[in-house]
Amino acid sequence: MEKAMMTLPWSGLVFGVVRFAGAIALAVSVVAPGAAEEAPAAKPDVKTAGQADKRLPAPPAAVLAEPERQIKEVFKDEYQKKAATDRIELAKRLLKLAEESRNDGLTYYVALREARDVAASAGDLGTAMAAADLLSSSFVVDAAEMKANALVLASRAVATPEAVEKVFGQGMDTLEQAVKEAQYDSAAKLLTTLEDLARRSGKSELVTTVQTRSKDIRAQQAGWSKVKPAFDKLKANPDDPEAALTVARYHLGLRADWEQALPLLAKCSAPALKAAAAKDLAKPEDPAGRADAGDLWWSASEKETGAFKDMLQDRAASWYGQALGELTGLRKAQAEKHMQTAARAGSSSAGAATLSTLSYKDGKIRQLKVEDEVRGLCFHPNGRQGLAIGPTGLHLYDLETGKETNTFATRGQALCWDLSADGNHLLAAGAWGTDRSAEAKVWDVATGTEQGHFSPPTTPKSGRFIVKTVTFFPGGPIVLGYYYEEEIVKMFQMSDGKALGGRLQSYAATTIWSNDSSVLLQGYCPSSSSYPGPRYHWLRILDGHTGKELREIKDMSGVTGVALYGFSPDARLVFASGDGVTTTTGLRIFDVASGKLVQNIQFDADKQGGAIKCLVVFPDNRRIAAGCQTGKIIIWDIASGKVVKELASEEYMWRLAISPDSRFLVAGGEHSIYLFGVAH
Repeated sequence: MEKAMMTLPWSGLVFGVVRFAGAIALAVSVVAPGAAEEAPAAKPDVKTAGQADKRLPAPPAAVLAEPERQIKEVFKDEYQKKAATDRIELAKRLLKLAEESRNDGLTYYVALREARDVAASAGDLGTAMAAADLLSSSFVVDAAEMKANALVLASRAVATPEAVEKVFGQGMDTLEQAVKEAQYDSAAKLLTTLEDLARRSGKSELVTTVQTRSKDIRAQQAGWSKVKPAFDKLKANPDDPEAALTVARYHLGLRADWEQALPLLAKCSAPALKAAAAKDLAKPEDPAGRADAGDLWWSASEKETGAFKDMLQDRAASWYGQALGELTGLRKAQAEKHMQTAARAGSSSAGAATLSTLSYKDGKIRQLKVEDEVRGLCFHPNGRQGLAIGPTGLHLYDLETGKETNTFATRGQALCWDLSADGNHLLAAGAWGTDRSAEAKVWDVATGTEQGHFSPPTTPKSGRFIVKTVTFFPGGPIVLGYYYEEEIVKMFQMSDGKALGGRLQSYAATTIWSNDSSVLLQGYCPSSSSYPGPRYHWLRILDGHTGKELREIKDMSGVTGVALYGFSPDARLVFASGDGVTTTTGLRIFDVASGKLVQNIQFDADKQGGAIKCLVVFPDNRRIAAGCQTGKIIIWDIASGKVVKELASEEYMWRLAISPDSRFLVAGGEHSIYLFGVAH
């Protein structure tokens, strides 16, 4: 008996199995060495290359019979119930039993296995996956294969479109984890089930998501088949330099995974890459050291090609960005040039592809805590980055990682801003000049360096120039505002200070340019109006080049004081809403070409989430979203006027922005940026 106990790894110090000592001894005498329970054997995990696996082998099937019998005897009544709600409750009780049986290894194993299968058969994939994760964290079993099997069971159990879509989303999460661990056989099985679920949901966009992801995964699998021998070598000898280099190339070139690649590059056979990785891992804090890290990565990248080269240059640009503020002269100029090159390569290759792996997600994906109130937001054209505007500056974030990638310093809040069509330049303006006079600046987005600035001329008669809006014209940046004393609106070309157009308006209306700068939108109220503050009777659409009025939109029935208005991204639609003071107000949408009303949506602040504080139309022109005072975000279908989705946050909503592909929404609150999936 003592000998039998010592030969079973899962019965030693980690799990006490005195209770089943007799069964264990019998199992050892009748089960062939190495025979195990039916759980799939673990496959190699790319994340464990060069690491010892401290998990326990799965117990042999023979020793599990008795604890399984006892569990099913205790829960006999529960096992007989067939309703999904009852099965889900049983699965949760089995999970609790496992938690309470950590000192009894066999009961722990069987309770988790049963919880996994019972939950999956009831359509509760979340509980099934939780049980599978607990099993794979303690025992050498194939988590990806278990989860693929659980998805098959759950897919058979769900029937309603809502339940199908929920299981689909959970299955996509499981797929991404399997791909991350290079479990491509399991991924193929998951994809088959996911495509079936996508078709059953009735949503063509889900089918497209699966098919697109399948193509990407096949490419990764082809790369994995080539690197597998090197991975096996690395498992046997974690310090093999050639194998380390091969696996690192796979992690970066196909998976963009620095976490796995960096330590491998530090011991690889390529001297330039090894030196750069060593410097990187040392985490230099001084500007010179950070610039040196950038130089090493850049030098190493010059011998490479393709996606691997792009990743190295992106890493170099990251280090340059941390040092740029302290660099001077030729070294600063060289760093800026490298950063611009890396930004162009990134936007043309991997930029938009990364967020597409999240396109199946619905609802809140992540919340980024920030110091400033987020008074403005926009998506970068690459679809991956977001620009947030706060009281102390402008900040660029990578929405995939949640990390800030650049800051554009100002001497106060930016009142207006614009990104160039290619995303390479940022234009913003505020009261930053002498005596808080107007000033506009242009920055290089990749490096954060200022490219130019402009202050409109003033005279004692004209008074201060108040900037209202800025935009990138085909001929260069334009600043539009008005002279405080004369109440004359002017447009200036930043490059030469030349004034464009004539007297556009005799008051300080909020002015919004369309994305292509072809038209302007201004609120309008007669001089005799008694409306206080930024509220208007109707809207005027003006030619963006000359300021000439094109048409007026006066059909504001049901809108109490126009306070929020703007264009759709393609300037085909205009929206207008009320002042946020009255509880019931209209949200009206007009066709720009004709000025005709397209949709009138009634909004009750008391019932629907507080006063509307921001609005945005989706690029597909099919939906409009409103951010409310309570933190609720409401999305309407424009054609029908019906609410199609509601999202929740914990903060007052300042701004909303939609990704170029209409799949993601970012929301700016008092101290957070939220990323939501809104494709479905």
